[in-house]
Amino acid sequence: MILRECKCGVTATTEEELMKFPKDRRKPYGVGYTCRECINTSTRDKRRALKYKAVVYLGGECEHCRIKATGENNPIFDFHHLDKGEKDFNIGNNGTVTFSNIQKELDKCIVLCSNCHRMEHRYND
Repeated sequence: MILRECKCGVTATTEEELMKFPKDRRKPYGVGYTCRECINTSTRDKRRALKYKAVVYLGGECEHCRIKATGENNPIFDFHHLDKGEKDFNIGNNGTVTFSNIQKELDKCIVLCSNCHRMEHRYND
């Protein structure tokens, strides 16, 4: 008897196999219907898309060296707050915040590639 089956095909037929599914006390057997791997993949993909959207919102290129965001090179970009005192939160650590709230924080930032961001802090801190 299958106790749980994820859309990706992962199944749980025993109580031990239910560990593949995150806990959810509201559901039968105390676990959700989507496996941990699918949740992790979905969360990662949403965060990557949100970061790319944020980089494009700020012009889609490093303010200093002008390297352009292609989607593939998205991990190299950082968000640099122009005034540390106005910083409300780290943009990359807030996957649950709406994009309109992220935009308010982005308006206080410039986008830099990681190399330029390190240089910015080296000479301006």
